[in-house]
Amino acid sequence: MNKKIICAVIFFIFVLPNVFSAPVPNYRGIYYKKMKNFTMYLRFFEDGRVISVNVPGKYIDINRWFNTTYRENYGKYSINGNIISFTTRAEEGSVEYSGVIGKKNLTLTIRSLINDHVEKNVNFKFASF
Repeated sequence: MNKKIICAVIFFIFVLPNVFSAPVPNYRGIYYKKMKNFTMYLRFFEDGRVISVNVPGKYIDINRWFNTTYRENYGKYSINGNIISFTTRAEEGSVEYSGVIGKKNLTLTIRSLINDHVEKNVNFKFASF
C-alpha cells in the first residue's frame, strides 16, 4: 500500500507537470545555424527577450558579449503550445521568426523585412555555455 502512495506522489510531483507544461527555449546557452559564410545565433532570456546576430566564427567567440547588454538585434518572443514566434529589430530593419521548439533545437521559418527573403525549416541547434 505504501509503495502505491509513494509512486502516486512521485507521478504527481515529477511526471504530470512535465506532460502539461509548454516547451520553452533553453536559457543556458545559444541556438546556432551554420550558413555558408557566417553563423546565425539566437539567445533567449526568461523575461521574454530574444537577441540575434550573424557573425563569422564560433559561438565561443561571442559568449562574452552576446548577453542582456546586447542592444542591436532584439525583440520579445511569444509561445503558443510548442510554437515560438518573435521579431528582432535593428537599425536596418526587422526579421520575423516562427516555428517549433524542440528539446535541443528550434525549427524556424525566417522572413527578412529588410529584403523580403524567406528561409523555411531552418534548424537551429543548441549549445550550452
